[in-house]
Order: sequence, then C-alpha cells, then structure tokens
Amino acid sequence: MNVKKLLFVVTSVIGIMGTSMPVFASEDTEEVQTENRDFATEIKTLLRDSSEGTLIEFGTYEQDNDEENGKEPISWIIADKNTAPGYCILISEYGLDYKPYNDEDIDVTWETCSLRKWLNEDFYNEAFSDEEKELVTQIRLTNEDSKNYGTSGGNDTYDSVWIMDESAVDYYMTYTSENNGQVLTTKYAQGLGADEIASYWLRTPGREQSGAIVAYYHRNFGEVWDKGTTENAVRPLIALPVAEKETVPKKEKPRVDMTEEEVKNSTWGEPEEIKSYSDNEEEWVYTENKYIWFEDGIVVRIVDKKDPKIGMTPEEVEESTWGLPESIRTTETAKGTTELWVYPGGKFIHFEKNKVSMIER
Repeated sequence: MNVKKLLFVVTSVIGIMGTSMPVFASEDTEEVQTENRDFATEIKTLLRDSSEGTLIEFGTYEQDNDEENGKEPISWIIADKNTAPGYCILISEYGLDYKPYNDEDIDVTWETCSLRKWLNEDFYNEAFSDEEKELVTQIRLTNEDSKNYGTSGGNDTYDSVWIMDESAVDYYMTYTSENNGQVLTTKYAQGLGADEIASYWLRTPGREQSGAIVAYYHRNFGEVWDKGTTENAVRPLIALPVAEKETVPKKEKPRVDMTEEEVKNSTWGEPEEIKSYSDNEEEWVYTENKYIWFEDGIVVRIVDKKDPKIGMTPEEVEESTWGLPESIRTTETAKGTTELWVYPGGKFIHFEKNKVSMIER
C-alpha cells in the first residue's frame, strides 16, 4: 500500500465548532495492535498536526459511478479533536450513498435500524482495508430522544461508523450558504437517486417512531423528518486515534564528569572560545563569565560566575564576577570581627560572621 497516495492534507474548507456527543469505549475495547506501524504512525501524526476543518483522505469507496476504474479515496473533515484526548472525529465531506433509514416501515431506533447495520458491516468492510480497520475506533453513542417530538432515541450503542444526531450538527459544523445545511453528494449517490445537493439522515427519531430527522436546511434541524423507508443521503462519521504530541527532552546543565559532546548538548551549548593548555587540558569560555575545564575530554571544573549578593561566603565572592579584592580591611569590635573588601571604582563588600552583609556599588 502506498501510504502517500492514500493520505494527504488537502485544505481547510469549512469551520468546525464545539464538541461531540460520542463517548469512546476505552473500557470495552482492546487497545489497537497494528502490524504496519509505519502506516498507523503516519495517519496518527497527520491527524495530530492537522487542525479542525482540514480535509484528509482515508479509506476508499465508489464515488465517480464508474466501477471499472476502481474505488476513490474518501475525503473526511476533521471535525473534533477536543472531546476525547487522543482521538479525533471525522465526518465525510460528501454524501457517499443514498439509503433508507430502515428497510421496513416499522417502529425503530438507531439501535435497530437497517442503516446502522449497513454502516457497521457493509460500508465498514467495503470502505476500509484491514490495516485501516485497526485504526477505526469503536465509540459509545448516547441516542437522545427527539427534542421536538419526544420520540424515543433508544438504547446507547457501540459503533465503528455512525451518523450525527440533531445535537451534534450544531456542535460539528458551520454550514456554507451555498449548501444551506445540506451536503454535496457523489456521482455514485446521484446514480442511486440523490440530488447533487441533498438532505442526509440524522439518527434522531422523527415525529413518528418509524422515521428519523434529516438535515434539510440548517434553520430546520430537528423539525424535518422522513419515514424510515424514504431514501436520503448518508454522511458517515468515524473516530481515529491521534499521535501524542512530541516532547522535546529538557537539556541538562553542565556537570562534572560530562563528556565534551554532552556539554555541547547541555543548556550551555557550544563555547565562545576554546583554550588549550596541554594535550589533555582545555578551557571552554562562555559569555556571562562562565567557564568549563576539561581533562582528557571530561569536565573537571565548572565556573558560573554571578554577581555578588547578600549571604555569600568569601569563597563564593572570589568565584563571583567581582573576584578577589584589591585590599581587605579587618575591624574587631565587641560584636566580633568584620571585613571590608575594597574593589576598584569605589566598590565595597562588607562581611559579618563570614557572610556578605552589605554591598556598595
């Protein structure tokens, strides 16, 4: 399988908003074990790096109504990357088929309708290869009652492929005025009787339990419904896993016993200057009064000079940016001995009890 031909980002064409209804069946579904890790990794990485509203291709299905040239890649909109961390929900860009909600004129719910069975069996097997099926994630759907008619949405279901309900439509998409809340259909769906721009099934029950809501115009969601045996366009949804965000390892500070290569990869990086004192001794000089000494390619001493501050010991002041003083004045009093370190430019450091107590700059 040529992954590059199957998968590529096309463009961001439509606004996506809100969060989704599905709950991922993590407790009831075994973790995906994919043999072709390169294929799975490429898809997961593509989804991680793509924004909501981006189109990707995944799976194949007859769309140009010419079966002799084979199936065409399915174009999906990345609709939701926020509801379930680690997964994203995809909606088909086009109405891919033209089907009744249920084959018989009887009371049904999403759980019992023939469209659900067709999506999770026939379409699932037709559209996805074995390695693609390993990525398609089963989710748990809450099937709500109709807001307008009060008809029963039925039991929760577990689905690999599903369709939106009336609530999800508002969360997933901002429709263009061109389609006015409907969907463009493929030539294959048109060959089955669909209009070029058509209404499509939602899984919310209609006014009668034998039917379901259709996405007809965006201002009429939840009000327009059809008998289950009526044919409408089908716009599937699937969920796929997303690769984890890459984390950049934190660099270490230089420390004794590091090698030269490790120091180059540390927070200090490459030195400004390297001074060689013998065949096995080097001094690496950095800006801001920082130095590293090497013996036989191993760090033996690190100096990171800082400005003197209250509380430093005399040894720490010697290693500071001020270094050794020009002179030291010692004063003995009833309270003890104090020292005054005198530096050029009228700078002084006072010590009491072997700690810096005052700095005059």
